Amino acid sequence: KLVVALVYPVKETKVLKNGNVVTQDNAGAIGLDLLHHPERKANAVATVPSRDVVISGPLELVEQPLMALIADLPIYIEGESMPIAGVDYECWGFVAVIINWEQLLEEVGIY
Repeated sequence: KLVVALVYPVKETKVLKNGNVVTQDNAGAIGLDLLHHPERKANAVATVPSRDVVISGPLELVEQPLMALIADLPIYIEGESMPIAGVDYECWGFVAVIINWEQLLEEVGIY
C-alpha cells in the first residue's frame, strides 16, 4: 500500500492578485491509497522506480474540485521495500507537492 498519511497544510485560504479567494482543503487526501486509486495509480507506479521527481497534471484532485500539478519524489530508505509490478524497490514512500494550477497561472501572469 502507498497511503497518504500526512498533509500540510490541511486547510488553507489565499487571496490571489485578482481578488479571487482560493480555499484548499486537503483533509480528504488522508487515507487515499495511491497505488490502488484509478486516477493516481499510474503516477505512483512511475514515481517509485524513477529515483527522481515525477510531475503529472494539470488534473483535478481527488479530495477537492481543484486543478493542480502534482510533483512526486520517492524516498529511499535502506531496509524498507515497496513492490511495484512484481519488483521490490528500497522505497519507503514519497513526498508529493501539490501546485494549484489556477494560482500558478495567476501568479506568473500566463493567462
